[in-house]
Amino acid sequence: MSKTAIVTAASKGIGAAAARRLAADGYTVGVLGRSEGTEAIAAEIGGFAVRGDVTSAADLESLVAAAREKTGRIDAVVVSVGHAAKGTLTGLTDGDWHAALDMILMPTVRLARLTGADLAATGGAFVAVSSYAALRPDPVFVVSSALRAALTNYVRMLAREWAKDGVSVNAVAPGFVDSLPEKPERLAAIPAGRYARVEEIAATIAHLVSPEARYLTGQTIAVDGGLVA
Repeated sequence: MSKTAIVTAASKGIGAAAARRLAADGYTVGVLGRSEGTEAIAAEIGGFAVRGDVTSAADLESLVAAAREKTGRIDAVVVSVGHAAKGTLTGLTDGDWHAALDMILMPTVRLARLTGADLAATGGAFVAVSSYAALRPDPVFVVSSALRAALTNYVRMLAREWAKDGVSVNAVAPGFVDSLPEKPERLAAIPAGRYARVEEIAATIAHLVSPEARYLTGQTIAVDGGLVA
């Protein structure tokens, strides 16, 4: 029986690249996204689509329910999300912080709650897409720096809790990727001298959900061209 993966924020960027790579690796992939590109990705890779938002608990529930209905199993969960508001530490409003919490941390919390039993049944893998800012705070991305650091510790705790069930839990922390516009000051800060290709981030995700990485858990892995080295 084919394995099943679900990927959020998969209509473009890292999420779409991850969905394509997992489909190429033999998974039936369910994708969640807000735009028309969601259905297009699903059709391209022979998967299934749910139109929705990662900040909506109901939409995440719909994605999980679709996977159970269509394939009867979930072997891999990839939680990709959008971007939070920018601003200064003291200039951001309560609304900015609460919106960022719903965007950056809560999709992982909610999907872990929803899929824990499914992944225990399949000995599956859970991967959260984080950011280099989780490992090296960046004053340009203050909300991301704070909340993705929280995501790092959530991943650690979840990994310890699920290890007994044979489920691995990790995060991937990309630097700047080619789905974003290049800026000279950002390029200058990257020792590799270039942005990552989204396919390179997807390759790391694919490794983390593969049988070869079953003993690797609780880690936040930077894929950043040396940015935080």
